Order: sequence, then C-alpha cells, then structure tokens
Amino acid sequence: MTPEEGYQLNIAIMECYENFGISKDNKSLLNKNGNFKAMPDFTHLYPLLLKYPTLKNIAAVVKDLIDSGLGGQTNVNLNSSFIVLDTSSAREEDVSPITFLGTYFIRDELSRSRTRKKAVFGDELWKIAGSEGNEQAADFIIKLIKTIRGYSGIFISATQNIVDYFALRDGKFGDTLLNNSRLKLLLQMEEAEAMKLQEKLGLTDEEVMQIVRSGRGQGLLCAGKNRISVEIRASQAQHELITTSRADLEKRVKTEDEG
Repeated sequence: MTPEEGYQLNIAIMECYENFGISKDNKSLLNKNGNFKAMPDFTHLYPLLLKYPTLKNIAAVVKDLIDSGLGGQTNVNLNSSFIVLDTSSAREEDVSPITFLGTYFIRDELSRSRTRKKAVFGDELWKIAGSEGNEQAADFIIKLIKTIRGYSGIFISATQNIVDYFALRDGKFGDTLLNNSRLKLLLQMEEAEAMKLQEKLGLTDEEVMQIVRSGRGQGLLCAGKNRISVEIRASQAQHELITTSRADLEKRVKTEDEG
C-alpha cells in the first residue's frame, strides 16, 4: 500500500468500528454487562472502502477474501483450551493473510498472562519458509516464536523434511527456529537431510548414521550438547486416534461395517 492508501484505510477501519459503538477507548469494547460488543468483519468494512477512490484496489482484495469465505465471523470457539488454525485447504494466495490473522490471535492470547501454561504447535511451517514461501510471513513467525518464549510459553514445530526450513533467504528461518529450540527430536531421515543437520547441530558422523538407520519411532533427542537415543511407542488408544496407515483404517472400516 502507498502511504495515502494506508491513511485512508485507517479512516475506513475507524469508521467501521464506530458504527458498532467502538472507539479508541478500550472501555468501548464492552457492553454495560461487561461482555464484548459485536465486532465488525470484512463484510462491514467493504462498503466503506468503496467510498474512497484511493482504496479501489484494497476493496477488490477484501471482496475477494469475502467471496472465498473469509469475510464473516469466526467459527472457532476462542474460549476453548485447544484451538486449531488450519491453512491446508486455503488458496495459495490466501495463506499469508490467514497466517497473519492467526498469528496475531496467538500473540494476543499469549500476552494475556506470563504464568498461564500454554503451548503453540506449528505443523509443516515449510509452506511459509520453503523455497516458494513468503518472507514477510516467515519473519512474522520468527517474531512470534520469540514472543512465545518471552511469555513463558512452549513452541513446538514438526515437519517431515526439515531441510525445507532452510530454503528461504539462506536459511535464516531454519537457523532461528533451531536456535530458539531447546530440544530437538530427530527421527529417521534421508542421509542428505541428516548431513545438513550435522552442520547445523554439530552432530558426529556416528550420530548422523544413527538417525539415517533409525526405525519407526526411533531417533535422537538433542538437548544442548547432550544426545540421547529414544524410541517412542504409542498406546493402543493413541495409535487408533492418529494412525494414517491404510491397512489400519481399512480394518477399522470393516469392523464398523460388520458391527
């Protein structure tokens, strides 16, 4: 956006909130009974954007978000103790704005208390930090990780191909992720990928080969300079909840059909 567009957009947003009785005064967010007032969404903002010729392009972007299903109120229960923000079904061009919205919410939740126990799981972040990723979104995630640690939270990231974390901008994202991770659990991986991590984590040749030769559920737990061999075994209940094995799923369907 140009400075003029940014200025006009701020005016339109303020007008949108004023229509809901909300001003810059934080007290205006609440009703007389102490509950939050109804909040505007993109569908309320869009007509106001049309009032300003300088916001023509921004109005088109907002209209596109509305048409793709992102314009209304959230269907997420924000009071739940376990919230999943999923971008897997989003259009590629929508991943960045969805990521910004989601991580802003996470940051706000984290900053409510330093004593409340909280954890954030980031799954398959290579979509943001990979070779086709978005640098702005990656930088935002990095800031979020540091914020999580600053508010005594836990950040956990998981991926099937960790090398992808180092594909964007000379590996800045991957380096920051590793440097801010006290524990690293390395499960079985290809030799080329293990060799890449050897350089990043200071692994010995023996440790690299241990990772390459590991079986399912086996790996190497890195805690600082300590290296511990581990084997993870799921209980039957855990296995049934998370398995993606085709044979297991077919057996489950057959059992249900027979029942």
